[in-house]
Amino acid sequence: DSAGRLHDWGGGPIHPCPPDQMLFGAPARYISYSPQSLEKWDEAVAQADEEYRHKIHCMVCGSDCHSHTARALDLSNAGGCACHNKVE
Repeated sequence: DSAGRLHDWGGGPIHPCPPDQMLFGAPARYISYSPQSLEKWDEAVAQADEEYRHKIHCMVCGSDCHSHTARALDLSNAGGCACHNKVE
């Protein structure tokens, strides 16, 4: 979110957490993102959090933390695109 908190999703409710408390450990790298609107970004992250709290975490079937991130990027129309996925 715009405060720099990590919204790690491992199935169930999402609680912002520090990097050392993420489901699979600290991230190997960060990609900097500067949204045009911090308010719109925070709303997109909150909506993705809400949508994913009801899903089951399954990397094979496509619902994982990368999918959650892609959903937030889609909701905020990041880069003028609403077709992000966990591969690209």
